[in-house]
Amino acid sequence: MNKHLDIELDSQTISDLIYSVTTRVTHQLAQIDLRPTPIDQTLDDEPHVVYTTLSGAYQTKLILYAHRGFLQRLAENMSGKPLSGLDDLEEYSKEFFNVLCGQIVREIFQLSKAGAYFHSPIFLRKCPASVLDPSRPLTSLNFIDDQSGQLTVLYGELRPT
Repeated sequence: MNKHLDIELDSQTISDLIYSVTTRVTHQLAQIDLRPTPIDQTLDDEPHVVYTTLSGAYQTKLILYAHRGFLQRLAENMSGKPLSGLDDLEEYSKEFFNVLCGQIVREIFQLSKAGAYFHSPIFLRKCPASVLDPSRPLTSLNFIDDQSGQLTVLYGELRPT
């Protein structure tokens, strides 16, 4: 629990919030419906990664894992046309992640009155070990869509600053 925030946000509240925001934003921006799955995508072959850190009244890390096929569908649905290359995939993935992070920060603020901002997302074709710091465990939310596309959102505990 985060006793330095105006209200205590337990891990289940944060998990529910991130689950809700992820499914809502994915549907709104890309018309893709997600449902939870026990599949741990992080164990599959190398996914693409978009990540950032949040800073302010609290700090944490947010990471999005998804295979290229899922991100391509996401980007094409967002743009309404086929992708013209990896640059488009990166730009639409980062734009999606920007909206996702903004909504997560906004909803945490609505619950706790604790403000934060997120840094510009970084897109990588695979996840270097430096992104996953073993000294700070991450919670994983795994999703699957109607075409068996997988998406995983990882996040750390909200640590007051």
